[in-house]
Order: sequence, then C-alpha cells, then structure tokens
Amino acid sequence: MDFNKIRATFQQVKQITKHQNEIKKLLSEDFNIYSILGKEHMENNTHSNFIGELLNPQGSHYFDDTFLKMFLTEVGLTGTLDTLSTKVMIEKHIGYIDKNAKTGGRIDIFLEDKLGHSISIENKINAGDQEDQIQRYCNYNQGKNKVLYLTLWGEDAGDISRGKLKADCDYQLISYKDHILNWVEDCQKEAINKETVRSGLSHYIHLIKKLTNQNMEAGKEKELHELIKTNYLEARLMADHITAVEREETYKIFEEAQSRLKEKLKEDAEIGLSTWEEWHNSWHGMGILFKSGEYDIRLNVEGQSRIWQQYTIIGFAKSGNTGEAINYIAPNGFENTGFGNGAKSSNGWHVYKHFLGWDRHEERAKLFDPIERKNIIDYIVNSILELVEEFGDIKQS
Repeated sequence: MDFNKIRATFQQVKQITKHQNEIKKLLSEDFNIYSILGKEHMENNTHSNFIGELLNPQGSHYFDDTFLKMFLTEVGLTGTLDTLSTKVMIEKHIGYIDKNAKTGGRIDIFLEDKLGHSISIENKINAGDQEDQIQRYCNYNQGKNKVLYLTLWGEDAGDISRGKLKADCDYQLISYKDHILNWVEDCQKEAINKETVRSGLSHYIHLIKKLTNQNMEAGKEKELHELIKTNYLEARLMADHITAVEREETYKIFEEAQSRLKEKLKEDAEIGLSTWEEWHNSWHGMGILFKSGEYDIRLNVEGQSRIWQQYTIIGFAKSGNTGEAINYIAPNGFENTGFGNGAKSSNGWHVYKHFLGWDRHEERAKLFDPIERKNIIDYIVNSILELVEEFGDIKQS
C-alpha cells in the first residue's frame, strides 16, 4: 500500500471539505433554529411534533390534507386513509403494556380516519428498541392498522422489538434520509407562496440533511465520488479503520474521566468501566456506585448502541437500583433535579437523559481536537460529580 498516495488523497479530501465549509458559511446553513435551541435529537418534542403537524389536515399550515396525501404517496400507502377525516395524535396511549398478550404502550405518531383505518409510526432517532414494541403496535387495531418504523437510515427494528415479525411484510421501514426528506422537500415546493411555512420547512430540511450527513454540495459530492473511484483501495483502507480509531479514542476519553473521578471521589464511590472488548457492544460504558443513606445507588453512562457512534445516556437503570432506593433519593420525582426537564423513563430505566451525542460525524470529529477533547472529558467528569453529589452521601472536597 502506497502511504504517500494516501496522504495525497487526504489533502484532496481536505480541499473538498474546506470548500464545503465555505459554502455553508456563505449560505448560513449552520443557522438552524433546532440546532440553536438544542432540539436536534428530541424524537417527540421535535420530530414527532413537527411531522405530526404537517400530517394533520387541521394543522396550522392551512394546507388541509395536501401534505398528508403527499406523505402517503411517498411511503406507498395512497388510499389507505380517508385523508380529510384523519386525526393525528402524538404519543397515542393504546393501553397498559401486557407482556403476555404483547399489547399496549404509546405510539409516537398515530393517524386514524373516520372509518377506523390507522397508521402507527414508531419514530427512532436515538432511543433503543423497547421489548415487544413493534409486536405490540402490530397487534393494535388489527386488520386496519399499518405500522411504520421510522429511523434515520431505514434500519430494521431489533429482535427484542419485532420478535418473529418481518419488515416490509408485517410492518414497513421508512427513513429520514429518503422518505421524510423527499416528502418535506415536496411540501416546501407546495408552500412556495407561503413564506412562514416554507421557511419552517427549510429549517427542518437542513436538520434532516445534517442528521443524515447529506449536506454536501452536489458538485463537490461528485468530485469526492470520483476521488474515491480513482483511489479506491486507499479509500477502502481508510474507511475500514475509521471505526477502530473512533472506538479507541472514546475509550481513552472514558479512561481519563474514570481516573479523574477516582481522584475526586476516592473512597466515596466505585467507578467501573466496561472492558475494551465490551466497548464494542450496546448498553456498555461507565458505572458509578455510591451510597445514599442505607442504599447502594448506581449511576450509569451507556451508549444506546455502540457508545462512540450513538447518543449516550446517563441515569439510574432498574437493573442496578431498587425502587425503594430511587424513592429515597428522589421522593418527589426527578423533574426538579439535575436531570431537569429532559428526564425520561423506560422499561429499563428509572430515569435517564441524553448525555453525549456522537451519532454525527461533526461531533465525533471533536474527539481528535485537543481543546474539544479536554472539554468533553471535563463535561463527563463534572456532570457525573454533580449527580453523585446531589443524590449521594458524598463528602465535599
């Protein structure tokens, strides 16, 4: 392998990246209301609400059922609903979860017409699959209900969620990258004479492109493709090692954070870190065990998927904390605690919140910038210290 050729290829890619950044500045593409407000990854508060509003024939866009019809066309479900009578509900409650019957739960986006026909959309940006989730939704309103599984890239649901059900047979896969982006761009064209609606759609389009890494200028994208074709073996070698480099660097960052936490907390807490081999798996990361009264409390920092490629969460998992212990440290719930308004709960967690966002290339690039790297470690350490000191019997240093 010619490493001089690899270095030359890197330089050419850097020139393309530099040009792309200049275009972004010229067009002010980084000025995005969702990014500024820190709402990029909120599945329900951002994405489900926005998509639901567009789908709603009574929505504030005043386009009646136009956007809904366009969506049904995009996902191949034209004629499934009586569009003018369709009602849209966000987080539709379909009963308490029954693990034996595989029923119940909350559907992220639920559409139903006057004839009882429905579409259930499970919206996944960063959250992991819940047990029997797709099975439960497929069992709701059987015979009249279409279930759509929406992710950034069109990935399938995990075995834990779908069981023996099959994609594109029992339920349908759709993606932000293709279906939602195409649909919202069509909506924007339809709203050409409605400035407020068109501007709102423009912000959302840029957000989707950012989340799915599609914000490169068409000409430069073609140039990059040609560069890869010309230097395929070199490009393949680099691509094959990117994941290993990201994994290695995130592990080193958590090792440094662990070292600093041990120095700060000393005998007040035990700080455990997943092994290098475990770092490759879902739901691994760092665990902090400390005392609160008579209870052992475990604070977990874990990747919902591989920690260096997905959104990381921090919180109190049910596997390491009894209900009595959680009631002791937060008798009034977690809303007015360090978890704040972003506090969530699930089948596996008493409480958690989003913590580190390494699901985007731009964020992972910070791993290799010395200043950003230090900021990340500081953030990990300080965030954990604040929660441990709030909920535990920790001596102030």
